[in-house]
Amino acid sequence: MHTTTEKNADATVTTARAKTLLIGGGLLLLGGVLEAIGPFGWGELLEMSVLFPRLLVLSSAVVFAVGVGAGAALAGTRPLSRIALILLGFSSFVSLMAPDVFMLVVFFGYLVPPVILQPTVIITVAASALLPVAFAVIAGVSIGRARVMPNPWAWVPLPLLVLGVAAGTLQALIYSRLTPLTDSYAGARLELVHTVIPLLLGGLAMAVGLVLARRRAVSSR
Repeated sequence: MHTTTEKNADATVTTARAKTLLIGGGLLLLGGVLEAIGPFGWGELLEMSVLFPRLLVLSSAVVFAVGVGAGAALAGTRPLSRIALILLGFSSFVSLMAPDVFMLVVFFGYLVPPVILQPTVIITVAASALLPVAFAVIAGVSIGRARVMPNPWAWVPLPLLVLGVAAGTLQALIYSRLTPLTDSYAGARLELVHTVIPLLLGGLAMAVGLVLARRRAVSSR
């Protein structure tokens, strides 16, 4: 038998988790929508059409990592899990920075001996490609273990996060000419995957948040 205090505590946690999923999911879903329609709907504000959606994605990662109330942090309370989730949100800017990295490589290629430049480029490319995937794995596993989202939905973000990050990173490397792959159609297909994943994750978070909110409303009657 649960005491009244325990029931109130459970209700508070459920409410906090519902708010976290609804707010974070809403930000992520809005960021995905603006990312998809940005080049077509923003006109002259093209730079903002690129930056603003990714700021929304980063904001959603912060909301998910911190949580709106006790027991609502989507990836649990371990600092590594929270940091990985926030860095994962920040990694959405990698595809913006990759063309600039390419220009810097070209510029320094005239100044730095190849024996020094080549290892630097390899390390930079490897870090930009592998670190976001590592963040996605850590965050996805942490979300699954924390079970703030009820099963079986708790483990759904892991493959979606890894797929989305891998597609976005590879797309950035293709467009910045930091990989032998130069097929523009491949880049477009990867961009589609990278754009759809936030929509799926945001929609999932909001759907689960609505279910939790409904459960809370029913249990309070």
